[in-house]
Amino acid sequence: MAASTERTFPALAPRVPSEFRASLLQIPLFGDENLLIQGANIHPTTPATVVVVGRLWSDARREIVMFREQVDLPAGGATTNKFSVLERGALLSVRVSMDTVAVPHGNTWTRVLLMKGFTGELTFGSCVVQGYPSFFNDIAWPGSPIQTVLDGPGVIRYLPFVQFSPSILTVTVPTHRRWRVLTCVVVLITDANLGARLVQVEVVHAGSTVFGADASPTQANNQTRGYSLIPGLNASAVVPTIYQGLPFVPDLELVAGDVLQIRADQGAIFSAGDLFAGQVLTVREWFDPQ
Repeated sequence: MAASTERTFPALAPRVPSEFRASLLQIPLFGDENLLIQGANIHPTTPATVVVVGRLWSDARREIVMFREQVDLPAGGATTNKFSVLERGALLSVRVSMDTVAVPHGNTWTRVLLMKGFTGELTFGSCVVQGYPSFFNDIAWPGSPIQTVLDGPGVIRYLPFVQFSPSILTVTVPTHRRWRVLTCVVVLITDANLGARLVQVEVVHAGSTVFGADASPTQANNQTRGYSLIPGLNASAVVPTIYQGLPFVPDLELVAGDVLQIRADQGAIFSAGDLFAGQVLTVREWFDPQ
């Protein structure tokens, strides 16, 4: 019989700080960490409530424990921060859900960060989960991919124009928003005074016009005509009866402070009795903190 051979093995790897190690999908906790829950609700009128529920292994209690935090997000887009203190052990899972049915998907943005301490100087980099929760759409770790604020389908908005003057309609992109312009409809009603009226669309960024286009042909007196933005189409290709095309840039994105305006006061008469009516702009909107 062959002699047995004595074998030696390398030293084991250093022990992780937590006593629990059922899965590699966990984050060791040293007892001085907390979760920073950040959220914003861009719905213009309805507040939202986000709930963060998690599971962690507690070294002190030697069991899996649950934690729960509720974050109330006011309407309008203001950013809200809330800290949730964690105990020593291991973070196992985090789920973010929303309790508010009346706020559609794409209006509420949430990010959960693992922090050491409560100030920016003590932050260390670990983004646990971020994205758009809604009543029928939870996000979770492990599981949900990380989304940027400009991922996802956005939110469809139907917005009225502001009557800047009798001949000019405007809409301004609010703070912390990004818009992709889809279309709009405005109606111009002309009085009996003779003369051609010319309708134009302009985009103004930081006080400078960065895009402009004319409707064609012009509109005569005693007429009611609707004007629609038509991306990528020359206005002269549309022969108007009731609706007329305004050429526009396909997939144009506007940032906070940009102005889209429809005007009828340049290069043609705008009579005192003329008026705009039926003014609706359709955009796809994202929360953009930049």
